[in-house]
Amino acid sequence: MTDARRQRVIGGVALIALGLGLWVLQRMEALGPAAFYLLVGGVLLAAYLAQRKFGFLVPACILLGLGAGTIGRSSVLDLGDTSMLGLGLGFVAIFLIALLYERKTHW
Repeated sequence: MTDARRQRVIGGVALIALGLGLWVLQRMEALGPAAFYLLVGGVLLAAYLAQRKFGFLVPACILLGLGAGTIGRSSVLDLGDTSMLGLGLGFVAIFLIALLYERKTHW
């Protein structure tokens, strides 16, 4: 597969996933903004894994961390405001994913 064709396929799959995710988001009102953060972060993480561009990893992990922290606030356990904990875990995830996937760090 040529590089241009690969980029078109990745872009198409990302748009389909984003559309399906937004459709599911309308059906699951209980999660609210957490589902949106997790959806967009997941799409950006998939783009990073497909293209290995570090610029996708940073916003992906930050949004995934915020989404995970926001879920803690709206869960059955009522853990309080855990969004800052999730944000911190997102920054740690940037370091760990880059280390595991690229075998080097941008520290």
